[in-house]
Amino acid sequence: LSSETLDRSATYSVSLGSSVFVTLRASRTTSTDLDGTSHDDNAVSAGLFMPLGPARSASVNVQRQNEVRTSSLQFQQTAPPGVGWGYRVSADRSDLPDHSHIRSGGAELDYRGGYGLYAATINRTNEFHSSTLSAAGAVTLIDGSVNLSRPITDSFALVRLKGVPNVRVLSHNQVSGRTDEN
Repeated sequence: LSSETLDRSATYSVSLGSSVFVTLRASRTTSTDLDGTSHDDNAVSAGLFMPLGPARSASVNVQRQNEVRTSSLQFQQTAPPGVGWGYRVSADRSDLPDHSHIRSGGAELDYRGGYGLYAATINRTNEFHSSTLSAAGAVTLIDGSVNLSRPITDSFALVRLKGVPNVRVLSHNQVSGRTDEN
């Protein structure tokens, strides 16, 4: 148990041109136990972020926290609010004080469809592997008609334009679907 914690940190961020951002950070956390014993946690990090397009980016980060050094690399493309694909690929390596290493990495593929959200994820840390598949959606009943959609977390609308197919339906100024012939 800790009876008192003091956090101090400083962060400096700068843009190098229009497409590269650098962030430097240093922090120190001092915790005092109930018996009066004090513990310090020190960390310094440097990161580089590069947009590679409207929804794509790459980042690299190095950090030293106490005696552990960690390096990280990540590429990602954010799935659009409408229909489309997104992905994330990452790799990390931590060097421990006993000269051992922790290596981890992962990949995720996302699809935002008109009838649901779908994802596949694979992660690895040293010899341990995990993977997941997920799907989320909703079923609505409106005027006797059963409809499939993405998960509904707020309000929703059903757009019907009889005989007028392929009309874009917008949500927050992004295409979220299209009408069919019904």
